[in-house]
Formats: sequence, structure tokens, C-alpha cells
Amino acid sequence: MTQATHRIAILGDSRVFDTYYATAVYGATAYGYHKTFPHVLQRMLARRAEVDIDCVHIPDHFRGRTVQNNILRLALTDPSAVVLCDGIWESLISKRHFIEHVEQVIGDATAETGAHCFTYSEDSVVDLFERNKLALSPNAYADRVATIASWFVRRRRKVVWLTTPIPPRDHLGGLHYAGSYRPFAGWHRCLEILNRETSRAAVAAGAEVLDLDALMREHGGASACLIDQWHFSAAFHRVIAEWLAQWSLRSLTSLPPAASSRVMVQGMTQGLAVHLIGPAEPAQTFMRAHPSLIVRGHSASFVDDDRYSEVDALILLAPPSCERMTHARALLRQCPERLVVLFPEDLAPMDNPPGADRAAFGSFK
Repeated sequence: MTQATHRIAILGDSRVFDTYYATAVYGATAYGYHKTFPHVLQRMLARRAEVDIDCVHIPDHFRGRTVQNNILRLALTDPSAVVLCDGIWESLISKRHFIEHVEQVIGDATAETGAHCFTYSEDSVVDLFERNKLALSPNAYADRVATIASWFVRRRRKVVWLTTPIPPRDHLGGLHYAGSYRPFAGWHRCLEILNRETSRAAVAAGAEVLDLDALMREHGGASACLIDQWHFSAAFHRVIAEWLAQWSLRSLTSLPPAASSRVMVQGMTQGLAVHLIGPAEPAQTFMRAHPSLIVRGHSASFVDDDRYSEVDALILLAPPSCERMTHARALLRQCPERLVVLFPEDLAPMDNPPGADRAAFGSFK
């Protein structure tokens, strides 16, 4: 018997869809979009008669889009599962970022602060990156990953985060063929930091993690899996598609009935029956601000009884903090599987102002 239809939405950076870079220097390693993992995954799933799982690919770059844009484009597909393969541009550290840091420190200095000593080296730049002192920050990027992952996990959707493979320093002589440039000498160490922090954030938000660096090592290393410093080979795309196909069959066919699609579009929740979780005073403020909601009840914490039988969602009235996602995950484990957990801001239309559609990045020289 065919299962209920599920949809996988894939948000991917240039590694997932960029084939325009295939100049003559790539030779036989070049390939077309039909060999990228979203397309291969779709074909794999289509061959399975016992399931009905669709696959939607959303080409994107975090470097030129807002978090709201990322969430909105994914949410409008009403996905059962979300695959996030983004972040390569958040790792491209250059000397320019170090210079910007120096200029900012000097600009903020006063006569009382004393002298400053700056040393430009691989170690110093990697240290600044790890301590979130540069314009590209692992913590800031991890927060973006966690925000997107939590948004869908709290709506009972599955999420998987794909890390970034780390090639050896001597891979293809350290040269990135697309653009003929070399990454900053400490780039490989920055990738380790980025993978560590984004994976930690993804897991905290309730997502699963596919370690592409480990997967690459299992399938022949960088020479077999990367055609330059970060674009996947056609063979590696197939390996990723095979992993995602198995993950999809394992995760989606046992997925409980999907929550109402209304919770996928902010500002479309009028008449939603909710139960408020949190202190009494914020609850009163919330009810005054949202008269169109049907508030069935309020409690300081979750109570395991039948009071939620006529409720569509729990509203978590905790102040914004890193603990809020942890609290939300605990609620998801405690409450019936049909319930979703929303934050107060989820009830407002999503603010996604125009602008910042492109971002400028310097060279690695």
C-alpha cells in the first residue's frame, strides 16, 4: 500500500547545484545537474513503489539571503523533511577579514586602552575566527543553522544538516579550479571549527547530522569525492543521494500525520487552538496581543493529561535564549506527536525585507 505523500526540500549552496564552473580544466570530472544529489535522490525514490516521496531542490546561498528568506522558501513547499547543505561561503576567510578586524580594534581604541599588537599568521587568523572576532563567525553561522532547523523541527518535520568535507592541504595542489585561487592557509582548520559548531547547533535544535567529511573518507577521500576544493564529484553526489534515500525511507515512512499546513506560513494561524506554556504575566500579554487565537488553557509547564485533546499547538512563552530551543525539544518529546511547538514570534507575518540579495567577498590573496 502506498504511503502518504511526503516531500523533501533541499536547501543547497553551490556544491549542490553549481555546474556552470565546469571549464576545460575540469576535463572528465565535469558533469551536469542531472548527476547532483537532489536529482539522483528523486530518481532513487521514484523507483520505490511502496513509498511516495517527492523531492524539491531550492538553490540558494546563505551568503546572499536572509534567514527569513531561507525559511520562507522551504516552508512554502510544506516539507516533511528539510535537508540543509549550505555554508561553504561562510568559511572563506581572507586577509581582508584580518585587516577589517585590525581597523575596527584601532577605531574603537581610546587613549586609556594602551597599545595593541597585531600579528598576521595562520594561527592568529584561525584563532580570531574561532573566537568569533572576524566578520565571518562560526557562532553566527551556527545560530543561523539552529534557527532554520528549529523552525521545522518544532513543526514536526525532519531535518538533516550536511557538514563540509575537508580536503587535505595538498589536494589538487591546494588550487581551487573555479576562479584559479587558493584558500587561506588556515582554511582547513576553519572548516573543522565550522563543522564542529554548526553540528553542535543542529543537534541542539533537534536535527540529525550527516558528516560529509567522514563520508568522504569512507568513499575514497578527496581525490574520489571532490573535483576541486569543495565541489562534489558525480560519484560523491550519488553516495550522498544513497544515504539520504535510506534516511528518507527510515524517517518519513514512520512519520506521524503531518501537523496542519497552516503552521508553515506565519500570519496564517487565525483560529488556531493553542495551549500556553510559561509564566502567567506573559500569558496575559500574549492573549491580549493575539485575540484571533483560541486559547484552550495555560500552565507553567507541560502536564501529561488529556487537557491537550482539542489543542493544535503549544506556545512556548519563554524569553528568547539558547535554552528556549532545548525547552522546545523537551516539549516535543513529552506532548502528543500531533502537536507542534511555536514561539510567540511565529504567529506574526515573517519579516523578510528586500535588500542584501548579494554579498561581496574579497579574494584569498
